[in-house]
Amino acid sequence: MSWFPILLITHIALAVSLLLPSVLLPFVLRRSSGPPGAAARFLMAMQGTGTLIIGLGLAATGAAMLWILGPELLSQPWLMVALGLYAANLLIAGFVSR
Repeated sequence: MSWFPILLITHIALAVSLLLPSVLLPFVLRRSSGPPGAAARFLMAMQGTGTLIIGLGLAATGAAMLWILGPELLSQPWLMVALGLYAANLLIAGFVSR
């Protein structure tokens, strides 16, 4: 049995779950006039500590897929651009959170 399809589906699900709270949270907060409801608190938690956990899972599944597909994948320009953008995003997030 190949692990690649499972890793790919997990990687995509983690990437979507990393992006979704930051997209939905402004709309949920704008809709409520009082204190944040359960949905807003859940999205804030996902964007807070959940981001680190999901990001680590995303990095682990990405590294596992790279290990399965082989190191020659690193010669692809699109992957290098994507990894560069990911690293820049992590650096910017690290400086903004200080």
